[in-house]
Amino acid sequence: MSRTQVARKLIDQVDVLADRVVDLVWERVPGYQMPRMRRSDLAEAVAPNLRSVLSLLVEVDGGDSVSGTGGSAGSAESGTGDELVERARAIGVSRALQGVPLDAVVLSYRSAERVLADAFVSGVGEMTSDELRGGLRILADGFDRLATASIESYRETQREVTAHYDRVAGDLVAGLAGGELDGQQVRRLAQMLGGNPDDTWQAVAISVRADPDLAVSLRLLRDVLAALGRGRAGRILAGSARGSDVLLVPGSIRAADFGALERAVAGHAAAASIWVTVGEQVSGLPEAEASCRQALMAMDVAVRARPGGSVTPYGDVLLDVMATADADAGTVLVQRYVDPIREFPHLVETVLALAEADLSIRGAAASLYVHPNTVIYRLGRVRQLTGHDPRSLPELVSFLMGLRADQRDVRAVPR
Repeated sequence: MSRTQVARKLIDQVDVLADRVVDLVWERVPGYQMPRMRRSDLAEAVAPNLRSVLSLLVEVDGGDSVSGTGGSAGSAESGTGDELVERARAIGVSRALQGVPLDAVVLSYRSAERVLADAFVSGVGEMTSDELRGGLRILADGFDRLATASIESYRETQREVTAHYDRVAGDLVAGLAGGELDGQQVRRLAQMLGGNPDDTWQAVAISVRADPDLAVSLRLLRDVLAALGRGRAGRILAGSARGSDVLLVPGSIRAADFGALERAVAGHAAAASIWVTVGEQVSGLPEAEASCRQALMAMDVAVRARPGGSVTPYGDVLLDVMATADADAGTVLVQRYVDPIREFPHLVETVLALAEADLSIRGAAASLYVHPNTVIYRLGRVRQLTGHDPRSLPELVSFLMGLRADQRDVRAVPR
């Protein structure tokens, strides 16, 4: 039996062969299962592809459609050539959108090639070895063309989807950080991204201040995403606001995650110019505006007061944030609580020691290596100079906030 005769016979049996391929792929190739796709989606693609590849074996106009050395040409009855490639490209697009892994797509083609090759060898009869080898090469070439076309379109689709996803995620994060989105808009964008807006979320801000090299920022962002993404069910959303990269992380950022973040930052040559801050966890993506705002306010404090390479939770700088959030308030605090004792460093030192000692006179005296009566005298002088008693907890907090505001130099510019 000639190669053409075998091919025509197999074309007549293509539905049976297609069922065999579908069974093999659906049962043994990871990625070809519900809920990614339906079995019927796979079945619809297999039979036309088998028919097209078999048609490459059919002789046309008295000659072979493909030479025994593996070259190829179109077949009048097969719809091969451009149509073969276009069909494969359409499959690549569909599988990318369905989320079927690329290696699974390639393996499905190889499974079909094996089924067809086995059927071809079983039906050759007295075909010469050269014809047999040539036929198998033609089949392999046909499936190579299918796989290559699907791989190219799959990757193109992935790039387009990723770019679209990144744009939407960037708009969502920037809108939340800037307070520009209402709850309905947030939910709509979250649905476009396939995320659950009702999950818990936590914001992370990243800033590289001294190195303008884009490659450094991209490498850092990649490492931070890797550190936070391990074992996390949802996808991290990335955007930017106020000169910092901002990430919205689904779930909670645990103690182990902080350690991973610190290692990710420490591994960079520019670590001394890198700051990472973390907002509080919130319930629901519409509420993530607060976490973004917290991470960015913590960043404002961290770049002025914390060493580069640090990872700073918002909760660790609450007092600094309160002291620096309003420039006018900062000006008043400094004028009332700091300026009157600015020229007396030992008085400032005593106020700070009192705070460290939880308002304990004896504790403050011990830390300053002075007699408790000395502490009492100094605190009395502070009260005389400022009109405020640091031994009162509310007043002590105001002293501390004024000192923080003065340290950060956030006083309002006189008009």
